[in-house]
Amino acid sequence: MYDNCPLCHGKSLLYFKNEKHIFYECKTCKGIFRDKKLFLSQKEEKKRYKYHKNSIHDKGYLLFVSPILEFIKSHRKKTDKGLDYGAGHVPVISQVLQAKNYDIKIYDPLFFDNNTVLKKKYDYIICCEVMEHFQNPKKEFQLLFNILKKGGTLL
Repeated sequence: MYDNCPLCHGKSLLYFKNEKHIFYECKTCKGIFRDKKLFLSQKEEKKRYKYHKNSIHDKGYLLFVSPILEFIKSHRKKTDKGLDYGAGHVPVISQVLQAKNYDIKIYDPLFFDNNTVLKKKYDYIICCEVMEHFQNPKKEFQLLFNILKKGGTLL
Protein backbone atom coordinates (compact mmCIF):
# COMPACT_ATOMS: atom_id res chain seq x y z
CA MET A 1 0.00 0.00 0.00
CA TYR A 2 1.15 3.51 -0.83
CA ASP A 3 -0.42 6.96 -1.02
CA ASN A 4 -4.15 7.34 -0.63
CA CYS A 5 -6.05 8.22 -3.79
CA PRO A 6 -6.44 12.00 -4.21
CA LEU A 7 -9.97 11.48 -5.60
CA CYS A 8 -11.67 8.91 -3.36
CA HIS A 9 -8.98 8.52 -0.64
CA GLY A 10 -8.89 4.76 -1.20
CA LYS A 11 -5.76 2.69 -0.72
CA SER A 12 -3.43 2.34 -3.68
CA LEU A 13 -0.68 0.16 -5.03
CA LEU A 14 2.35 0.94 -7.13
CA TYR A 15 1.29 1.01 -10.78
CA PHE A 16 4.45 2.20 -12.59
CA LYS A 17 7.89 3.42 -11.60
CA ASN A 18 11.03 4.46 -13.46
CA GLU A 19 13.80 6.97 -12.84
CA LYS A 20 11.49 9.98 -13.55
CA HIS A 21 7.98 8.82 -12.66
CA ILE A 22 6.04 7.04 -9.94
CA PHE A 23 2.34 6.30 -10.44
CA TYR A 24 -0.13 4.54 -8.18
CA GLU A 25 -3.45 2.85 -8.91
CA CYS A 26 -6.34 3.17 -6.49
CA LYS A 27 -7.78 -0.17 -5.45
CA THR A 28 -11.23 1.41 -4.99
CA CYS A 29 -11.87 3.69 -8.00
CA LYS A 30 -9.05 2.41 -10.25
CA GLY A 31 -7.76 5.95 -10.72
CA ILE A 32 -4.10 6.31 -11.65
CA PHE A 33 -2.18 9.19 -10.13
CA ARG A 34 1.33 10.58 -9.81
CA ASP A 35 3.28 10.53 -6.58
CA LYS A 36 2.68 13.97 -5.09
CA LYS A 37 6.38 14.36 -4.29
CA LEU A 38 6.97 14.58 -8.06
CA PHE A 39 4.54 17.44 -8.78
CA LEU A 40 6.15 20.41 -10.48
CA SER A 41 6.30 23.70 -8.63
CA GLN A 42 3.95 26.38 -9.93
CA LYS A 43 6.92 28.18 -11.50
CA GLU A 44 8.10 24.99 -13.26
CA GLU A 45 4.57 24.18 -14.38
CA LYS A 46 4.08 27.64 -15.88
CA LYS A 47 7.40 27.39 -17.73
CA ARG A 48 6.44 23.99 -19.17
CA TYR A 49 3.00 25.20 -20.32
CA LYS A 50 4.59 28.08 -22.21
CA TYR A 51 6.09 25.45 -24.55
CA HIS A 52 2.56 24.69 -25.77
CA LYS A 53 2.17 26.41 -29.11
CA ASN A 54 -1.62 26.37 -29.33
CA SER A 55 -2.91 29.00 -31.70
CA ILE A 56 -6.19 30.09 -33.22
CA HIS A 57 -4.37 29.75 -36.57
CA ASP A 58 -3.24 26.14 -35.98
CA LYS A 59 -5.59 24.02 -38.10
CA GLY A 60 -4.50 20.83 -36.36
CA TYR A 61 -5.29 22.19 -32.92
CA LEU A 62 -8.62 23.59 -34.11
CA LEU A 63 -9.45 20.14 -35.46
CA PHE A 64 -8.51 18.65 -32.07
CA VAL A 65 -10.88 21.00 -30.18
CA SER A 66 -13.61 20.91 -32.84
CA PRO A 67 -15.80 18.35 -30.98
CA ILE A 68 -16.03 20.80 -28.07
CA LEU A 69 -16.71 23.77 -30.33
CA GLU A 70 -19.35 21.85 -32.30
CA PHE A 71 -21.06 20.70 -29.12
CA ILE A 72 -21.27 24.27 -27.83
CA LYS A 73 -22.55 25.60 -31.16
CA SER A 74 -25.24 22.94 -31.45
CA HIS A 75 -26.31 22.63 -27.79
CA ARG A 76 -25.81 26.06 -26.26
CA LYS A 77 -27.18 29.51 -26.98
CA LYS A 78 -24.78 32.41 -27.36
CA THR A 79 -26.32 33.97 -24.26
CA ASP A 80 -25.60 30.90 -22.10
CA LYS A 81 -22.84 31.53 -19.59
CA GLY A 82 -19.67 29.53 -20.26
CA LEU A 83 -16.33 29.12 -18.54
CA ASP A 84 -13.07 27.92 -20.11
CA TYR A 85 -11.46 26.47 -16.97
CA GLY A 86 -7.74 25.91 -17.32
CA ALA A 87 -7.58 27.80 -20.61
CA GLY A 88 -3.79 27.99 -20.66
CA HIS A 89 -1.76 30.95 -21.83
CA VAL A 90 -3.45 30.91 -25.26
CA PRO A 91 -7.19 30.33 -24.69
CA VAL A 92 -8.01 29.10 -28.20
CA ILE A 93 -11.45 27.67 -27.45
CA SER A 94 -12.55 30.89 -25.77
CA GLN A 95 -11.14 33.00 -28.56
CA VAL A 96 -13.09 31.04 -31.18
CA LEU A 97 -16.33 31.22 -29.19
CA GLN A 98 -15.91 34.90 -28.27
CA ALA A 99 -15.35 35.71 -31.95
CA LYS A 100 -18.78 34.16 -32.56
CA ASN A 101 -20.29 36.25 -29.73
CA TYR A 102 -20.60 33.49 -27.13
CA ASP A 103 -20.60 34.63 -23.51
CA ILE A 104 -17.59 32.76 -22.15
CA LYS A 105 -15.18 33.66 -19.38
CA ILE A 106 -11.60 32.46 -18.95
CA TYR A 107 -9.90 31.03 -15.89
CA ASP A 108 -6.45 29.51 -15.52
CA PRO A 109 -4.62 29.37 -12.17
CA LEU A 110 -1.29 30.14 -13.85
CA PHE A 111 -2.20 32.59 -16.62
CA PHE A 112 -5.69 34.03 -15.93
CA ASP A 113 -5.98 33.76 -12.15
CA ASN A 114 -9.15 35.78 -11.69
CA ASN A 115 -11.07 34.19 -8.81
CA THR A 116 -14.04 36.48 -9.47
CA VAL A 117 -15.14 34.19 -12.30
CA LEU A 118 -15.17 31.26 -9.86
CA LYS A 119 -17.88 32.95 -7.80
CA LYS A 120 -20.48 32.76 -10.61
CA LYS A 121 -22.59 29.92 -12.00
CA TYR A 122 -22.24 28.60 -15.55
CA ASP A 123 -24.40 26.77 -18.07
CA TYR A 124 -21.31 24.96 -19.34
CA ILE A 125 -17.70 24.61 -18.29
CA ILE A 126 -14.94 23.54 -20.65
CA CYS A 127 -11.91 21.71 -19.23
CA CYS A 128 -9.88 20.79 -22.31
CA GLU A 129 -6.50 19.18 -21.56
CA VAL A 130 -6.88 20.09 -17.89
CA MET A 131 -8.27 17.35 -15.65
CA GLU A 132 -5.24 15.11 -15.95
CA HIS A 133 -3.22 17.91 -14.30
CA PHE A 134 -5.40 18.28 -11.20
CA GLN A 135 -3.20 17.77 -8.15
CA ASN A 136 -6.26 17.62 -5.92
CA PRO A 137 -8.98 16.26 -8.23
CA LYS A 138 -11.64 15.90 -5.53
CA LYS A 139 -11.34 19.59 -4.63
CA GLU A 140 -11.26 20.65 -8.30
CA PHE A 141 -14.32 18.58 -9.26
CA GLN A 142 -16.22 19.88 -6.22
CA LEU A 143 -15.46 23.44 -7.33
CA LEU A 144 -16.54 22.73 -10.91
CA PHE A 145 -19.82 21.12 -9.87
CA ASN A 146 -20.49 23.96 -7.40
CA ILE A 147 -20.23 26.59 -10.14
CA LEU A 148 -22.05 24.55 -12.78
CA LYS A 149 -25.76 25.33 -12.98
CA LYS A 150 -28.20 22.47 -12.47
CA GLY A 151 -28.55 20.76 -15.84
CA GLY A 152 -25.31 22.36 -17.02
CA THR A 153 -22.61 20.60 -19.00
CA LEU A 154 -19.01 19.85 -18.02
CA LEU A 155 -16.96 19.26 -21.14
